[in-house]
Amino acid sequence: MLTDPQVVQLIRDYFIPVAIDKQTFFGARDREAIALANRMTGGRAINLGVHTASPDGDKINTFSAAAQSSSPAAAVSFLRQAMQQVGAAPARPAQNVDLYPNRGVGALADGSVRLAATLRYVVNGHPSKKPVFDSITLSSAEWEAMLPPKTAETRYDVPEEIVRQFSRVVGPESDTSNLLLPQHVTEAHLTGTMSGHGATGTDIVLSGTISASRPYVNDRNKIMPGFARIEGLLKLDAEGHPIRLTMIFNGTFKMPWAGSPSPTTALVEWRLH
Repeated sequence: MLTDPQVVQLIRDYFIPVAIDKQTFFGARDREAIALANRMTGGRAINLGVHTASPDGDKINTFSAAAQSSSPAAAVSFLRQAMQQVGAAPARPAQNVDLYPNRGVGALADGSVRLAATLRYVVNGHPSKKPVFDSITLSSAEWEAMLPPKTAETRYDVPEEIVRQFSRVVGPESDTSNLLLPQHVTEAHLTGTMSGHGATGTDIVLSGTISASRPYVNDRNKIMPGFARIEGLLKLDAEGHPIRLTMIFNGTFKMPWAGSPSPTTALVEWRLH
């Protein structure tokens, strides 16, 4: 629904989107955000909701259907209802902006990299309707730790704390209700095997596994486990600098309401230019 071109244009031209994640509120500094969330939801402990509010912050309406499964026509009607209630307003002169021009390409000014991740999940024997597009950001030091140490001859182990950073592609989505974070990882191992070292560079074949689990946000007695086998290729130039990374994650993840784990697949990519 929220990716439909007409819905996107209405929101871009006449609304200011505000995302509130009730699961990340901590301490007194979040009291205003909590109060706003409670005003929008009536204090209910829901994970996902779409609400319209006036410029003064008063709620206009709540979308009655699940945002991820509703029709674009229903969303357009919902948005236009709010526009009519607030009154005529000129369209905002918003411009399309690429927020992550370095997603999967190059490095940031501080030397960190943003790896591009794409995920698919099987639901009831069928692939999920839409893939998940996500990113994994590694600091300059973490990126350096992916490379073979100078003492390595043919094989080396990537530090566990670095492998943990790939936890978000073990699960099926980036929704914080189901997202697996580094602290949820229970086992992580990744080995690099060097080959083809010479004037043209070095190929490093990556292989390993990663497991993670976390409690479901609405019922902490229900555990969501995930597991993936990792295969990949890291290419270095003749001076040992990374120029391309490709990693495949094949595994399973179990939703709290599912009877058994379902297959997951993720692709993680990066290139220098």
